[in-house]
Amino acid sequence: MRKFLTAIMTSVIISLALGMHMSYASEIDDLLQKLVEKGVLSASDAQEVRTATNDQIAKAEQQKQEDYKKLAKDNLPDWVKNTKLTGDSRLRYEYKQTKSNPVETNRERFRLRVSVENQVNDKVKAGFTLATGIYDNSASASASTRSNNQTFAGVFNKKPVIIDKAYMLWQPANWMSLIGGKFANPVWEPMDFMWDPDITPEGGAVMFKGSPDPQVNWFTNTGFFILDNSTSYKTNPFLFFIQPGFQWQARQDISIKAGAAYYGYEHVKGNAKLQGSTSTNTFVGGNYVNNYNALDLALDVGIDNPFDILGINFTSIKYLDLFGAFSHNVDVTDSADAWIAGTKFGAKNVAKFGDWQLRYAYKTLERDAILDVLPNDDFYGGKTGARGNEFFFELGLAKNTGLLLNYYHTWAFGENANPNPESHFMFDINCKF
Repeated sequence: MRKFLTAIMTSVIISLALGMHMSYASEIDDLLQKLVEKGVLSASDAQEVRTATNDQIAKAEQQKQEDYKKLAKDNLPDWVKNTKLTGDSRLRYEYKQTKSNPVETNRERFRLRVSVENQVNDKVKAGFTLATGIYDNSASASASTRSNNQTFAGVFNKKPVIIDKAYMLWQPANWMSLIGGKFANPVWEPMDFMWDPDITPEGGAVMFKGSPDPQVNWFTNTGFFILDNSTSYKTNPFLFFIQPGFQWQARQDISIKAGAAYYGYEHVKGNAKLQGSTSTNTFVGGNYVNNYNALDLALDVGIDNPFDILGINFTSIKYLDLFGAFSHNVDVTDSADAWIAGTKFGAKNVAKFGDWQLRYAYKTLERDAILDVLPNDDFYGGKTGARGNEFFFELGLAKNTGLLLNYYHTWAFGENANPNPESHFMFDINCKF
């Protein structure tokens, strides 16, 4: 009888509570206390009623919030619902020391990028990215124009915001995408082999993907990039490329990705130095002596839980990756090669607290292997005729927040080159949103 009475009282009080605001919780406690004093409910029965009531109120409030969110979303214009806003912010301390220069570089920097992408219709997307950075359209622009970093300097002066991307993407079929404008680099390569990761090329590209075999995904990236447009050139230079490749899930825990690329350059040889050149290719009278048509091969092997394969229970390293790439400039016979080899291990992706990843690579860029406007400007100032070591350690501090330590030890090489070793250290805090 008492259990039946308790169930009845619970139903009645929950019904009353759901029609009341949460601020009336104290009145419910007073009511239960009086029922205990009059002997209608025992103290334990009252606590049972109180717990059941609080649970139901919490569920009702949660449902109410979800209903409000759904109602707000349903009332938003379609263009707002179809727009995606992302970005990232980075703080950096940077130290650089070169053997030939007794003055050490110490600087604090930041980077901010905000991206907006809208699904215009079921086939077309349009987007842009605004970012910090330096814009210099002069022929003497330095390699820093590849970067989005801003240095804390200038007695608190305002920092410029530039257009980092502006593009339209059309996907007429699941297996084909076409993009035009200024966009993320569609070329796949391990780590930062030939391309500075901050470069956003201008022109157009077509990407194909798909395979009848679910374990093998074939892809082909191809594009046309405009290098410059100026009356100072005899003919405006440009490049085109094609990169077929595949990603093969050889086993449940082993993935292999490979690609072969051909880069074709037009109107570089005999033309004036390009904007952003580090002046490390071969020049005569300020003009390029060579062209830079190149063949490029790249391979990446990823292994999930690598120690399980060896029968060793070591869970700290959940992922191991081995990679390498080689490029040869077919237009020259000397100083024509570039290559990289390296590894990364730890977490496959650093996304939350405690995730970590260590990366290492050794890279060689001979003088005329690639065009000297492309390399990562953290690697010996973005110069060719350089080689050295790259170390990266990334640690997750929280969701979408991480710490990154970068260290480069590099030097010049080649005929009559002064090695002039350089140590370059960076300490980053990154936040993504």
